[in-house]
Amino acid sequence: MLLAFLLTIEATLPEVGETTPTQVRAHLLPRLLFWMRWSALAAVSAGIADYVLLLSAEGIAPRLFVFLAAWLFGWAVVASLLWLSAPGKALADGRWLGAVVVLFLAVLGWSGDLYMRQGGSHKTISLSLGGGLALLMFANTWFFLTPDKAESRLGLLAARLNGWLTPVVLFLMGSASHFSLFR
Repeated sequence: MLLAFLLTIEATLPEVGETTPTQVRAHLLPRLLFWMRWSALAAVSAGIADYVLLLSAEGIAPRLFVFLAAWLFGWAVVASLLWLSAPGKALADGRWLGAVVVLFLAVLGWSGDLYMRQGGSHKTISLSLGGGLALLMFANTWFFLTPDKAESRLGLLAARLNGWLTPVVLFLMGSASHFSLFR
């Protein structure tokens, strides 16, 4: 994705010439968001394929549907919280929004952990938590980080949430193979 972004910048800068940063942003933002959205789709597709293979190998493949339903519900709640805080009324203070989102995701992750412990390995549990958060980030990218919404408060909140969740997702994905976090 970084290479695609750099190539996009290199290809766009001669078109822009001597313009203001706002005009540069108008040229770069749609291209950047295009690459970000499609690379997120490729990453999530590969992750789901790997997760399906793992669940099949452990004999708990039907749990995929519960996993997807739970994290779809989770994204709906988080999206609702973002929508409530975007106009600056309810949960306008980012600290309260962050606290509510973290508390909700912790409860959702804990319940997913309990569900996957019944027949799943530590790798399955770690991938279900990290993959669920990655699905939430994917949905934020596709629904809130569009060229028309990216610079709105809603887009900025979604981008900030994705930024905060990235290290957690990377840790959980890495711990699936390199660190038995859930024994």
